[in-house]
Amino acid sequence: MVGILNPSSVPQVQADGVVAEPKGQRPLFKIDKYNGTTSLETYFLQFKQLAAYLQWTERDTFYNMCASLVGPAAHVLWELPKGATTADLARLLQVRFGTDQQTASFQAKLRARRREPGESLQTL
Repeated sequence: MVGILNPSSVPQVQADGVVAEPKGQRPLFKIDKYNGTTSLETYFLQFKQLAAYLQWTERDTFYNMCASLVGPAAHVLWELPKGATTADLARLLQVRFGTDQQTASFQAKLRARRREPGESLQTL
């Protein structure tokens, strides 16, 4: 016999990113939006922990990550190939917003940086 899934027992992600669980089960969670200006590594860590806790499938994880991207970070969605996975999306975000690929650039900018007249050492 095939059981019918009770929609009230399935977690729902609302438009504002809040994961609504049926009452008496898990607490509500808000999926943080990522716009490319904050730490990508911190975003990935929080997202992976939430996905593990809520026991998302690969498909759930992929679509929730896509939905959590805003602003410049959401532009990477245009570069995803058909049938892309969460790992593909994470790689694109890492190339665009991660610090691993930008280390040499940051070092060159730091070497070229000079103290402006009136600028304190702490500000520099």
